[in-house]
Amino acid sequence: MAACLARRDGHHSIGVTSPRNRAFVEGLGLYDEVIIYDEIDRTDARVASGLVDMAGSGRVRSAIHTHFADNLKFSIAVGATHWEEMGGDSDLPGPRPEFFFAPGQSAKRVRDWGPDEFANRSARAFHDLLDHTERWLTVVHRTGPDDIEATYRELLEGLADPAVGYVCSMSEASPP
Repeated sequence: MAACLARRDGHHSIGVTSPRNRAFVEGLGLYDEVIIYDEIDRTDARVASGLVDMAGSGRVRSAIHTHFADNLKFSIAVGATHWEEMGGDSDLPGPRPEFFFAPGQSAKRVRDWGPDEFANRSARAFHDLLDHTERWLTVVHRTGPDDIEATYRELLEGLADPAVGYVCSMSEASPP
């Protein structure tokens, strides 16, 4: 999503992340500004804004809704990387958070653009994303139950490197 927004003019995008991941997110070059969770109140609440929530943290979502209040024009829940902190959607100022459901949005775009145009735009966006990730993403293959469990625990405990993408297989054989 950030890669798509970075190609558009006319907006100021702010990435909100943890202190641990700040340098990584800044290094992506996708946001005009990167702040950590505790800096939300330093942003200009008078500016009409929108929230695309990848983390799902109720605490962070509440802080953004409270800070921007009626100047928050939309609130879209996309992911839940902070699944243990979810909740807190009742009585939020500003718009009610809406869940982004990719298959539903894809079906809408097929109706709007037609299947061929949808396929062309999707392919272009995917290739742009691949071009961008080549600069920073390292793919690591993990095989077998022990490696997969270790990877799962790293991810669960928030210890995984954000510049690494894991491809896991229960097979003990090395990937091609």
